[in-house]
Amino acid sequence: MPLFETSSLFILLLAYQNYSGDTAYAQGYRSLLEGYADYLVRNSLYPSSQLISVDAIPATANQTGLAIQSAIGLKAASVVLDNSTLADTADRFAEIIYDEGLGLDGKDPAHSSHFTYNYGKSSTWNVLFPAYSDVLLDLKTFPSEAWELQSQWYESQIKELGLPFAGPSTDLDYIGTPLLWGLVDWSKSRLVGTALRCSSTDNRRHCRRWCIISYSPSGYYQHYTRILDRRAPQRAFWDQIPRRRTWSWDLDWE
Repeated sequence: MPLFETSSLFILLLAYQNYSGDTAYAQGYRSLLEGYADYLVRNSLYPSSQLISVDAIPATANQTGLAIQSAIGLKAASVVLDNSTLADTADRFAEIIYDEGLGLDGKDPAHSSHFTYNYGKSSTWNVLFPAYSDVLLDLKTFPSEAWELQSQWYESQIKELGLPFAGPSTDLDYIGTPLLWGLVDWSKSRLVGTALRCSSTDNRRHCRRWCIISYSPSGYYQHYTRILDRRAPQRAFWDQIPRRRTWSWDLDWE
């Protein structure tokens, strides 16, 4: 998953930098990171056949979600490396994917209802879980209208047991059988409206999700998510986490 992992690295580095105030850590690896950023410049817009993080679905080329994450990761790299050229490239990629319709089901946003799973396959779509970082880190790689478009689409796709990870769920091209499972990580709830959050969580018996990104001095990042019943004490899980190295967003859906 070279594109997914490379872009994730820059997103996590920028998150660490923003929330810790430590800009020296990344600079210690500057020469290495510049090479990684160059890889994103050369490969992000038209991803080769590779996996995104959901490896239950085989690798395919030109995945819209992978291109979106890569553009966001490149924008994060521009901040970490203080390189405006990288920012301009990331913004141009986003313009092609969204404004010019490469990653949409129509020719442009005005004639589209959602981002596609693969370029040119207008009926396909998936949960764009990387998008939260564009909002959380205030990168503005994509306009807010892009996320609103996708949020409205998600709301229209809610099933009895929640939102499928990708669709159409009956499309056999994803895994060879109907896609009957979902990945709904509303740690990204800043991207979506109250109606969508309620639609999703009502189908999960009113659960609450906490999202934690934890950084360790060795440079190893971990991403934790845990479902907590509303009846559980809010601090029970939080008290187990070392506070100095953890950032948490308590997503209260009420």
